Amino acid sequence: MLEPISPSSFYVRITKLSAIKELESMLAELLVSLPAQLADFSPKAGSVVAACYTVSDEWHRAKIRKVLAGKRGFEVVYVDRGNSEALPPDRL
Repeated sequence: MLEPISPSSFYVRITKLSAIKELESMLAELLVSLPAQLADFSPKAGSVVAACYTVSDEWHRAKIRKVLAGKRGFEVVYVDRGNSEALPPDRL
C-alpha cells in the first residue's frame, strides 16, 4: 500500500541538465505573475516553502524554522541541503 503524499511535497525527475534551467525559469515567471491576494502571505514556523538561496540565487525547498521579530523575515532550513539562513519575505 502506498503512503499518502503531502500536498506540500513537490517531486521532479530531471532527465537532462537543461531542464533545470527551464524549471527555474518557470518558477521565476510564476513569482512575477502571483496574484495580488498573496501579498499578505504570512507563513508560520514549520511551513514548507520555496526559498531563494542567497549564495546561488536559486530556488530550493525549505522549511520555516523561525519567524523573525518585527516582520523582518524568516529563518529557513533548506530541506535538501541541511543548511539554514535568514531571508526577507520576498525571497519566499
